[in-house]
Amino acid sequence: VIYEKGMHDEHYPASTTKVLTALLALENMELDYKITLPDDYVNVGETNIGLRAGARQTAEELLMATMLYSANDAAQALAIGAAGSEQAFVDMMNQRVAELGLQHTHFANPHGLHSEDHYTSAYDLAMIAREAMDNPEFRRIVTTESFVVRRVNGEENFTVSNRNGLLNQFEFADGIKTGYTRQAGNCIVASATKNDMQLIAV
Repeated sequence: VIYEKGMHDEHYPASTTKVLTALLALENMELDYKITLPDDYVNVGETNIGLRAGARQTAEELLMATMLYSANDAAQALAIGAAGSEQAFVDMMNQRVAELGLQHTHFANPHGLHSEDHYTSAYDLAMIAREAMDNPEFRRIVTTESFVVRRVNGEENFTVSNRNGLLNQFEFADGIKTGYTRQAGNCIVASATKNDMQLIAV
């Protein structure tokens, strides 16, 4: 840790939650794995790509929508695909946090929409991000500028663009994820690499 201020204080993480969602999805599914949403699927809303019951998308499409566009429904779909249900996936999230030895984090959902029981700290989020950036596919995804999500049900394809403005503003930037809810405010987990040194800021 080069600089810290209140690094163990607990805060709402908003969509920076999706760093762990994407990592667990990558660890539990192949990129071409097709996820079909169940009949009882309910889209959580807010930022989304319009998924509904019966939709069938690849893990890669959902990962791109989750990490570039911050689509909450794509994060839901990844959770269902990786664990069978959102709740089972949330259990996986909290188990992984415990494995990493992080003591100021508890997740209640895979997308980061507000819940009083959904929080982390700057330190914990940095450790999750460091773990994720060790995954080559994760690194590729978070530096992708845009991606076309192929849509089923006769709908038009959906182009997702990366919302991390640092990628265009700072030549060494290589990730990772922005977030916002009214309760959390603006959040970012940022990464930059130069001369084999990588720094992560939360």
